[in-house]
Amino acid sequence: MADPLFSPAASTASATSTNPNTPRSSELHEGNSQADQGNVDTGCQAVAIDAAPSSPSLPSSPESPRTRIQDIQPTWPSKIDRTKIRAEACWLDQTMDNVLLDIHWAGQHGRAFLKLHTTLHLEGAPGASRHGLVNAYIFIYPERIRQLSFTSQPQYSPFGPPTIALTFDLSRPPALILPKTYTSFGRGAEATMQSLRNLIQQTYFTVFASLPSRMLSSSWLQQFCQDITEHKLSTIAALANLKSLYQGHGAQAVEGDGPFEAVCDQGSAAAPVALVAPELPAYEEANPSLPPSRSTKRKRSYDESSAMGHDSKSTGIAAMQALIGDMLEAKLTAHERRVGAMLSAHEDKVQEMLSAHLCKVNEQLAINNYSIADQIDAVEERVRNDVVNEFTDTINNRILEEMEGVQESVMEQITSMPLQAHLTFPNHPYL
Repeated sequence: MADPLFSPAASTASATSTNPNTPRSSELHEGNSQADQGNVDTGCQAVAIDAAPSSPSLPSSPESPRTRIQDIQPTWPSKIDRTKIRAEACWLDQTMDNVLLDIHWAGQHGRAFLKLHTTLHLEGAPGASRHGLVNAYIFIYPERIRQLSFTSQPQYSPFGPPTIALTFDLSRPPALILPKTYTSFGRGAEATMQSLRNLIQQTYFTVFASLPSRMLSSSWLQQFCQDITEHKLSTIAALANLKSLYQGHGAQAVEGDGPFEAVCDQGSAAAPVALVAPELPAYEEANPSLPPSRSTKRKRSYDESSAMGHDSKSTGIAAMQALIGDMLEAKLTAHERRVGAMLSAHEDKVQEMLSAHLCKVNEQLAINNYSIADQIDAVEERVRNDVVNEFTDTINNRILEEMEGVQESVMEQITSMPLQAHLTFPNHPYL
């Protein structure tokens, strides 16, 4: 299979066995959500740390105390719920940005779940916000993952240094989760839906996510990918339950290897259902009949009317609360994206400032090096001159002392020697 666009440079490879009993989404959607609710906290974004000294997937063997002290295993979290991670999905020659990634893992119970989600503008969808925005999910079941690879520093980094890459090799494409009913697509929803349909038809794709090491360490991610590749983890039923989505209205699952009629009909041919009164027959066509008898239905008592009014009021309050919750969730999502964009811009600005500061420091360091070299040359020249002058003075003084000694010795020898002179006078011509 060809590598997707922007595939990571290196990844951690594990076993590539295939589970022949890959369940379909209908088998995974049904389950007791209360049994798994205690295993995973879906709304918490904090990491719960367990006091266990070793990984639940790493068996411990009895060894001597010295060996156990030297081979201390890292502390692994017992439960991980990291949601709304900025991500970008890439496959073949296509990309899909503006998506969020959720990672859930309950290591002690051998459960895990991954999903991608984004917002769509669907008219008439249950649980939609005031602007008609609803979430569309892509469920990635652990049972369908043949191999999951992790890369800490991929060559393509859309989110800067915190970018990681998760490469999925599936035995069966993922599932697209949508509302059961909606009337039409809103602005920009059709292109997003087409990208989602293309993505769920892939069995090999890469998800680039903004996940700094301070949030999840590389060792944990490697262990997580290894456990999924070795099929040690199964789906968290509470998170894969479709009945609890869209404020309890339920959802439909569109498989990537199945037909798309349900989604296409919902988006193109579906229209709001209007209540039309039946056409009355003509006077000539009407059969003779007696007028309908007066209804003998008993009027509701005051207590029944009050109860019905109370029920309708409670229903209205619940609907209003659900609407307000959706509005708050949409605003929170938009705020998180805006803050994420601001954080990325701030990180880029800090990187630019740091690079400029490093350039200035390097320039100043080069100037200081040149100045220090000049000072060293000047000091060496001065020391050399001082040494030469001192040596010259010493030699001159020594020569003068030796000359004075020689002169004294010569004078002593001259004065101590007897003087003998022979005087010769020339003959005078007149004598």
